[in-house]
Amino acid sequence: MEATKDCKVTDNRINNNMELEDLPDHLIHKIMHLLPYEEAAKFSVLSKSLYSSWLSFPTLNFNYKSTSAEDISYEYHTFFNIVQKTLQLRGPYIKGSLHNLSIYYYRGRSNGYPKVFDVLLNFAIENKVKELNITEPNITELAAFFLNVNNDSLRPLFSSQFLTVLKFVGVGVPSFDAFIACPKLEELLFKTCDGFQTINVSSSSSLKKVAVECCRGLKGIQILEGKSLHSFMFEGWVFEKNQLCTLDISDCPALRVLKLIGTTTITDRWLNRTVQGLRYLEELNIWYCDRLEKMEFENYNLKKLNLRCWKLKEVVVDVPNLLEFYSDYTERSLLISHLPAKCIVNIALRRPLSISTIFLLKRFVSYFNHVKELSLSCVNVEEIIFPKESLRYNLYPLYDLRHLKLKSVCAISMPSGRTLTRVLKSLFHLVPKPSTITLYRRFTGKARTLKFEYGKKVEKIGDCCNNDPRKCWRHYEVEIEFQGFDEYEREYLKKFFARKLSCYGTYIDS
Repeated sequence: MEATKDCKVTDNRINNNMELEDLPDHLIHKIMHLLPYEEAAKFSVLSKSLYSSWLSFPTLNFNYKSTSAEDISYEYHTFFNIVQKTLQLRGPYIKGSLHNLSIYYYRGRSNGYPKVFDVLLNFAIENKVKELNITEPNITELAAFFLNVNNDSLRPLFSSQFLTVLKFVGVGVPSFDAFIACPKLEELLFKTCDGFQTINVSSSSSLKKVAVECCRGLKGIQILEGKSLHSFMFEGWVFEKNQLCTLDISDCPALRVLKLIGTTTITDRWLNRTVQGLRYLEELNIWYCDRLEKMEFENYNLKKLNLRCWKLKEVVVDVPNLLEFYSDYTERSLLISHLPAKCIVNIALRRPLSISTIFLLKRFVSYFNHVKELSLSCVNVEEIIFPKESLRYNLYPLYDLRHLKLKSVCAISMPSGRTLTRVLKSLFHLVPKPSTITLYRRFTGKARTLKFEYGKKVEKIGDCCNNDPRKCWRHYEVEIEFQGFDEYEREYLKKFFARKLSCYGTYIDS
């Protein structure tokens, strides 16, 4: 019986292989493209027909891990030999239709690097490569070694008539001004590269995305004829605080996403004028641009605004369609005005609160009293607990806010018992009459929510809201629903709310 089953399985495999062999090469290539490169290579040895399709498969992926050794010179020569043999074997079958060439090498200390990359780049250009990715995966801002590429190998690449995607990560060149004029280029990435003095991109009506991150010594970026560009991102070299890299994106009217990080040349005038001219801009991220002091512009298409600039003093924006606003809370005075009511605001708290900072926090969050939802994020939710002395003063900055969310970024567990009620007391001093309070732990993605349904107002005298016509949650008949809490937490909260409402309104457990 078992032998019969084995025969059937073998027959099925043979039939499946025969069916695959009957497919034309372009369909087999699509199947290989869906597999990881190593798995596609294994797939090719199932039959001579599949191996023949593999030889013409228009993707090449070279990874040093397959040749790693303790001796660096041996490792380099092994890698170079594999590159040469692969190109000699598969080059005649690819026949000028190379779709993707990816090179992953983890060390930049071999003097032979220019030679191997010259060979690969020349092969890529001769075979009309569409997507090229040269990456040092371990490179960081602290790395001292870069992959070395000769300038002469780059010039024909930067004028390729076929290139659609170009990604350089950890690539080092002698001092070089990059002029990129590839008419079919769609995506461009330079990350932790060294030696590029300027990057100029032009003559690409199909360009969609440009990202330049942490490139040492870079002095300027210019995008010409970028009428189709949708996303532009620049991040300055973190260890070069005085890096003066000028940005010219004035010829990119269709830009939808703009992200600038650590840019020392961005001034109030430059940013306000640039954003004002980007009518289709949907997302704006400005981080650590320390020359910015006042942001003032109008943009009727902007959906998301993310600010993280320590020296920023004032944000006056007319953005009626804004849906999300992100900012860090700092103890510096920051004025924010004209955010629309439908906006969801996210504020990051970077340190525990003290008596001296409570007043500043209340003043800052008061700018968001009218918005749809306010989210406060911190490392642990306990950081939002107000000092006991500050709870004596009932100055509610968010009386009209209905939905408050408290996010814990790194907490392993959420507070319970007395700690939980201390957190709630502090939140009630910000939002005195909420519809929902949600405690969210990003570590697990779990949320616990309190829902409040208010009935008629109960005129009873207590020790809060004196001489204030606006009354907090305790002055109403209120029904509270607990979502996501365990049984112990539910019972503890029931006792807490019943005790808090004993001299005020009426608590109804849902």
